[in-house]
Amino acid sequence: DGFNIMSAPPHIQDDKEAALLAMQTHGMLLFGISARLQDDFDVVHMAVRGHGVALETASNRMKDTKEIVLTAIQHNGLALKYASARLRNDPIVVLMAISNEGTALKYAGEVFKNQRSFVLCAVKQSGDALENVSDRVKNNEEIVTYAIEQHGEAIRHVSARFRNDKTMVSNAMKTFPGALRYASKKKITM
Repeated sequence: DGFNIMSAPPHIQDDKEAALLAMQTHGMLLFGISARLQDDFDVVHMAVRGHGVALETASNRMKDTKEIVLTAIQHNGLALKYASARLRNDPIVVLMAISNEGTALKYAGEVFKNQRSFVLCAVKQSGDALENVSDRVKNNEEIVTYAIEQHGEAIRHVSARFRNDKTMVSNAMKTFPGALRYASKKKITM
């Protein structure tokens, strides 16, 4: 049983075969094995294939290994949080992460939070991705429209200009009845 590896003696926690079997059971067991195996490509790859956020307990070298990180974010885009800074600034890695989970944009390098194509991809997947972009982007009508159509609750993150726009508020209410409470306190314009 893979769950027993956490309470196993140190020599078992440092055994590659035992670790691989444990990772097949549950990737998060990566935290219960030796530091040496948390730096082993095969073991970490097996762990993140089953549980992307197991990347959190991988070694720094593994967090900077593109194949490992791509496998992790393919399973869970939010695993981008645990990737190295270098890979959080890699356009291929970021694109895969936000295509899987739009809110992963918050873990991407700052440059991607202002690039129309990346933000649009993220908000099409999850309107809540708008929370982590610049004010300039929150004022882009095309991006805001996609975000609100995807997830009405995204109205919480748009500029006052759009919270004051009757069409935007109305569109947000289609998927999020509570959108009106985020509308501007000023008179809503047509």
